[in-house]
Amino acid sequence: MDRLRLLLRHVTIWGMIAAITVGCIIVARAGQPWLWVLVLLGVPAQMLNEYNLHRHIFHLKPPRAQWAFDLLYRAHYGHHDFPTNRELIFAPDFVVFPGLVINFTLVWGILTLLGTTSRNGSTSRRVGRSSTG
Repeated sequence: MDRLRLLLRHVTIWGMIAAITVGCIIVARAGQPWLWVLVLLGVPAQMLNEYNLHRHIFHLKPPRAQWAFDLLYRAHYGHHDFPTNRELIFAPDFVVFPGLVINFTLVWGILTLLGTTSRNGSTSRRVGRSSTG
């Protein structure tokens, strides 16, 4: 129970829960069952995203500028120095939420290019019939 309490006290976890909920509502309202496949594809895509962020950004050579070092320390280095520090277990907001916005924007852009969104930005309900009947 302590682990669950620890998990649920982080703002980033609640932000991700909200993002997942909003995403599911958007997909459910779109009326296109194939969009649920994107949810299944999103899991390995996010894992790849997190691996690349961890490998190529979080383990950069320590920056010389103190402010940059402090950001990288808070984002990840500190977790290695103090693995049981509750404040350092999860990625901070300034890492998680920009990543969420970037990922959402990329997926929305790809869906737009594929013609699955309407001009006003909402997902369209295409049924395969022409408007003339």
